[in-house]
Amino acid sequence: MPVQAKRFALLMIALGIIAVSLVACQAPSSASSGGSNTILIPTPNTSNLTPTPKFPGFTVGAWPSNFSPNLNDTVTIYVVCRIQDQSMQGPSHPPPAGVQVNVSVGGPINQNFTARTGADGYATVTFNFNDPNPGQPVVVDVTTNYPGSPAAQTFFTPGVNTAPTPTTAPDTGTPTVSAGP
Repeated sequence: MPVQAKRFALLMIALGIIAVSLVACQAPSSASSGGSNTILIPTPNTSNLTPTPKFPGFTVGAWPSNFSPNLNDTVTIYVVCRIQDQSMQGPSHPPPAGVQVNVSVGGPINQNFTARTGADGYATVTFNFNDPNPGQPVVVDVTTNYPGSPAAQTFFTPGVNTAPTPTTAPDTGTPTVSAGP
C-alpha cells in the first residue's frame, strides 16, 4: 500500500474518532444515581406567553392593473373585500354588496376616489394621470367603511422605461471672471 494511501486511511480513522467523540459530548448523560434515566420536560411559564392573535374578521386587498404604466396613462385599482370565518373551518365570503371603498392615490398624483363593492366583494377605480416623476413609486392606500376593517396598500411606478429629464442649474445672472497671474 502506498504511503499516501496509508496516511489518508489514518486521517479518515482519526476524523471518525473525533466525530464520534463530538457526538458523545453532545448526547445527554445516561449515568445517574439510582440507575434510572430521568427526562426533564420544563413547563413553560404562562405569564411570559402572549396569546396568538386572531385572524382579522374582515380583510381588504388591493392591486393595480399595471405596476409600471407610462407617465401619461390609465390605471385601474382593484379592491377585494372578504369576511373571514373566525373558526378557520370554512372559506371566506364577500361582505354584503355596497361596502364603500376609499382609494387615495399618493403624490405626485394626489387623487382620491370612492367606489362600492359588488355582490362578489370586488370594487374597481379607474383613473387617468400624468406623472412628471418617471420611475418614482406612487403609493395607493385603500380603506373601507366596514366596521373593524384594516387598510390595504399597493403601489405602481409610472415611467420605468422613460429616461429621466435632466435639470439645469438656475442662471444667477452674474458672470464670474477669474483674474490672471
